[in-house]
Amino acid sequence: MELTPTVEQAIVDALVDLLQDLPEIVTACDGRVTPFSEQELPAANVFTPKVDANEAGTLQIDHDLAVSIVLYVAERTAQKVIRSLVSKVYAAIGQAERDSAGPLGLPQVISINDPSKAVKCIQQGDFIGSAQIALNITYRTARWAM
Repeated sequence: MELTPTVEQAIVDALVDLLQDLPEIVTACDGRVTPFSEQELPAANVFTPKVDANEAGTLQIDHDLAVSIVLYVAERTAQKVIRSLVSKVYAAIGQAERDSAGPLGLPQVISINDPSKAVKCIQQGDFIGSAQIALNITYRTARWAM
């Protein structure tokens, strides 16, 4: 028996697909915990670090999903490369927000926000080896009708 994916999983899958479509990214995946080989870089890994749960009996129509996209580049890559990759990811997300079917092509998604308006870069010596983009995606699971 195959289960229907949750809205959260559909959002993560849509982000992975969006990242995989960027020609600069060799590997895009969902929550990978093993290291990437040199041949798999540049890579993008989508995580959902925190999930808020509601108390039983609570009715909530709109939900927020915290998503982190971590971009990995080859060791000793120039900072210019990671900055360029980050800007291309933001451009792709901006384009996906304007999809006629809804942001990321999902009608349940209401908005994609970057609450911190900053990219966290992880530096190794004099070089940046990865960058993290934190997003907050608001989606709707029910609709009221009268």
